Amino acid sequence: MMFSSNQVLEISGDMRQLEAAIEFAMRYSDQNECFMRREKPAKCVYQISDDGRYCIGWALHDEVPPDGWSEYPFDYDPKIIGPVVRQWIEKAPRPFDENAELDGSHHIGFLLQESGGSRWAEQERIKNGRRCIITIRPFWCFYAK
Repeated sequence: MMFSSNQVLEISGDMRQLEAAIEFAMRYSDQNECFMRREKPAKCVYQISDDGRYCIGWALHDEVPPDGWSEYPFDYDPKIIGPVVRQWIEKAPRPFDENAELDGSHHIGFLLQESGGSRWAEQERIKNGRRCIITIRPFWCFYAK
């Protein structure tokens, strides 16, 4: 089962939880099955959206990835994709001022969201947004005293 048209799935966390969040969201969407079937597996693809989200999506096994999408040079594996996304987040612009005075500790993390494929396509932030499964962006984790 894919995400429903009005489903909301958001997971925030620190970088140690990123791989598990990707694996959970992909399994929950049932899209991971299309990447793992023996015959004609789908291609796992990615893009960076106009509004700065790391997007993970799919392409048919025999097609060139749609406009805006790039194919990973390896088969779908959250243990590989997790560190790739982590490195991207660490180099992305910070979502919050690191020097802001807060009463507690803070560090960079992630916010993973189901794509809402048709919603993204309508907003045109993701090229060929109907191919998107999940989006990930930097998120500021704050721990109050």
